[in-house]
Parts: sequence; C-alpha cells; structure tokens
Amino acid sequence: MRERIGAPPDARALLHLGIVHVIRRNFEEAERLHLEGLAMAEASGDLYSVACNLHMLAHVAAEQGQFDKAEHHYHSSIAVFRRSQDRWGLALALGNLGHLLTELSRVEAAEACYHESLAYGREIGSSGELAFTLMS
Repeated sequence: MRERIGAPPDARALLHLGIVHVIRRNFEEAERLHLEGLAMAEASGDLYSVACNLHMLAHVAAEQGQFDKAEHHYHSSIAVFRRSQDRWGLALALGNLGHLLTELSRVEAAEACYHESLAYGREIGSSGELAFTLMS
C-alpha cells in the first residue's frame, strides 16, 4: 500500500512538475525539481514521494547518459519501495532498472530484475506491470 497521507501538496506538485520537464526534455530543470521534491518528501517522511522522486532522478540521469548515477537512483528507489512495502512501485522500478541494465548489456543482472518485477506483478495481479516486464 502506498503511503500518501500527510504528504505535503507542494512536494507532490514538484514531482509532477519535474515529470512535465522530463517530457519537455528539460532535464536540468527536471532534476532540480525532483531534488527539491525529494528533500521535502524526506523531511515529511513521505516514503512514496521519496521513492518516486528517486525513480524520476534515475530516469533523468539515464536520459543524459549518466548510467552509473541512474543505476544508483534506481537502487535507492527500490530500497525505499521495499521499506514502504509498495509492491506496485517495486515492480515498476525493478522493470525500469532491468531496462537500463539491458541497455548496458548487463543481461544477467537485467534478467534478475525482470524476474523479480514479474513476480511482484503476478503477486499483485497487475496486468500492466506484467506486460511491461514481459515487453522489456
């Protein structure tokens, strides 16, 4: 279950604004917004927003070719999703980490991520996550 109660609305707004800037490919601004949102989420104890901002920071880093940084942020996001017991978030983050690792030709590590993502997707009955994992 995602913890959403008590999350500061401005932290959530920063998360969504960061996503808008990712779509616009304005990665510098996206990173700034996600870092600011991350700080707010950490201060308020909003694990869901912490994990989502870390996940988006990974995406931003990957888009800029900063693959070590992207992998670090994905692992951090996964750790927070585990701590919050958010299986949907775990399935998504593991699938995205698997995709990054596939792009880096680290297929065995990617395969382990995909298997774990698939297991979480089956556990929660998420056809969307199953499709994403099987497609990747």
